Parts: sequence; structure tokens; C-alpha cells
Amino acid sequence: MKGLTPGSNRARFLEACSGEPRNVEQLLQQADPVGRMSEVAGRKIIDSLLKRGLIARAAVGTYILTPAGEDELDHLFKHTHPELFDQTPPERVTT
Repeated sequence: MKGLTPGSNRARFLEACSGEPRNVEQLLQQADPVGRMSEVAGRKIIDSLLKRGLIARAAVGTYILTPAGEDELDHLFKHTHPELFDQTPPERVTT
């Protein structure tokens, strides 16, 4: 399965699912604060994330991250903030 593109609508929805369970309206508000996306488009993205197994229904109408979703979110975060994950030790200066 191909990973999500950093900054894409799906990636923003996945990030919005982290934390406590959220409903479609809350996800739309967090993933698209400007309000350009319709609820229908938001539901299509949610369905896509459900099919990929990245999110799951927590209760009727609410969604949460799955362990696979958490892994994908970590992967996205590493792409958007590589400086936080640079494991190269600093060079030693000898005098």
C-alpha cells in the first residue's frame, strides 16, 4: 500500500483523527479550517482511510486512529520534520 502524501487532504484528516474520537464535523473543522471542503468530500476521505485500515469507528459517527494509522502518522511526521529524527551523532572536534 502506498503511503499518504504529506500535506494532502487524507494526511490532514488522519492527523485530525489523533487523540480523542471525533465526528465528521469535528474532523472537517480541524482538517480544513478554511472551509473549502464539502461534507461529502470529507466523508469520501474518511471512507478511504477506513478502507486502508488507518482509522476505525470508535462509536456511531466517531472515528479514531488504528495502530496502522499511528504508524502512518509517524511516517508522515518524519517526512515533514526530518530534523527531529536526524540520528547522526555530532562530529567530534579534537584539539
